[in-house]
Amino acid sequence: MQFLRGVALGLISVFLFFVLFLLGFAFTLNNTVLNPKFTADQVSHLDIPANVRYFMAQQLHEGESVYLAAIDKTLSEMEPWTEEHLDRAVYAGYDYLLGKTDSFYLAIPTEPLKQNFAKNLTLAYEQSPPPEYDGLSSTQKAVYLSQIEQQIDSLIPAVLEIDRNFIGDDAAQTLEQAKSIVSYIRTGYFVLIAVSLVLIFLAIFIVKEVKTVASSLGIILLSSGVISLAVSLLFKKYIPGLVPAGDLPPQMQLWLSQFISNVLSPWSIFSIIILAAGIILLVFTFLYCKHRGNTKPDMVRKQGLI
Repeated sequence: MQFLRGVALGLISVFLFFVLFLLGFAFTLNNTVLNPKFTADQVSHLDIPANVRYFMAQQLHEGESVYLAAIDKTLSEMEPWTEEHLDRAVYAGYDYLLGKTDSFYLAIPTEPLKQNFAKNLTLAYEQSPPPEYDGLSSTQKAVYLSQIEQQIDSLIPAVLEIDRNFIGDDAAQTLEQAKSIVSYIRTGYFVLIAVSLVLIFLAIFIVKEVKTVASSLGIILLSSGVISLAVSLLFKKYIPGLVPAGDLPPQMQLWLSQFISNVLSPWSIFSIIILAAGIILLVFTFLYCKHRGNTKPDMVRKQGLI
């Protein structure tokens, strides 16, 4: 019977070790990339004006720097507006991915942005006029700017509606697949929690001895915590360097590296908690054995007196 209990405890220990390791990874995903608050906070640290300036500088032709100046000034002045709607976009996306809504939809009023850009474009033309504009009369300049404003108005709708029709069928199917993956991960996270608790209670039920259970669980938690912590630290050190930067601007590369590091941080925290729990159980086992060892001579003496 004692042999069977030892075999059962050994199997439970092995299973619990792997379950805790997987739980650390699931805990990390659930508190980072599957958490809209985390993502919204990370996006808020992204330097939108600098990155847009970088991409626009590559797209615009020589002599069109006036547009770059207007865009740069508009993004700086409209930064609160940009942050607000980026935040809305993040939460709208997560509402769909987490199953709170059946479809992805976001409506962004663009009138404030268009008005600000038109104003800044007019100022840019006046402060640094290109040759084709500088030679015009006042009336011709007014007509020229009016035509540009009309083009902006025709290109950008008053309300930008982002839905399946806007993103296309391929992107919509990708979102649907992502939604299924998110559902599996979240389900797996709670299943792993339940399985780890069941394994711990099984160990307690089978052994029914405080010292053996505490020492076994302590060793499992300690070893799992150490290995998980080592893996998380290795990931934090090497994964950011493996991500291809491509043509990303320097600001985006720094942000991406920090984002990956922040994503992996909860795994390190989880590992430290598991490691600490293992140490506490082993210390408890040592003190428990020491206490039992001190009480046995007292019991023997009392029995001898009787």
